[in-house]
Amino acid sequence: MTRASVLAAFATAFIAAPALAQDPREPSPERGREMVERWCVECHLIGPDGPGGDVGPSFQNVAETRSEEALRAWISDPHPPMPKLDISANAVDDITAYIRSLAP
Repeated sequence: MTRASVLAAFATAFIAAPALAQDPREPSPERGREMVERWCVECHLIGPDGPGGDVGPSFQNVAETRSEEALRAWISDPHPPMPKLDISANAVDDITAYIRSLAP
């Protein structure tokens, strides 16, 4: 391997590194729906026509009454009796995207 090819490989890696370090994944309402079906359905009505419980507010109501910022905080740092989920930022994004999709 020549010095020029090593430098070219290094330059390519250096230029591509910031793009690879970023998470290009867009929030997905579909992934969010899958998560709330697993974690939230016992206590919250998760869709306009169900399924879900009535211990907590319906997600449709949450979508209509909370800003995106407030919704993210509610999911990231819930208050009792809601359990602390310790979920990733990507999961918060997906769940937020799902709940926001319920807003009129």
